[in-house]
Amino acid sequence: MFAKLEEGRLIICPRNGYVGKTAISNIDLYFEKNPEIAQKEGWKPVVFAEEPVENPVYIDEDGIIYERENANS
Repeated sequence: MFAKLEEGRLIICPRNGYVGKTAISNIDLYFEKNPEIAQKEGWKPVVFAEEPVENPVYIDEDGIIYERENANS
C-alpha cells in the first residue's frame, strides 16, 4: 500500500486514478512495479503495525511510512 503524509495525517493512495496523463487501474500494483514513479509522484510504501494501534502516529523513515503507537497518548 502507498500513501502520503500531510501534516501528520496519512493519505492513502486511491485505487484508481491518473499518473501524469495516463489513467491507471490499481495504482498500488502499478507503483509496486514502478517504485521510481511512485517516489516521483510523492507516494511512499506504508508499513502498518502488526497489532492494532489505538492512537497511531505515522513516521517517514528513509522513504517508508511506518505506523507507530503515539507515545503521548
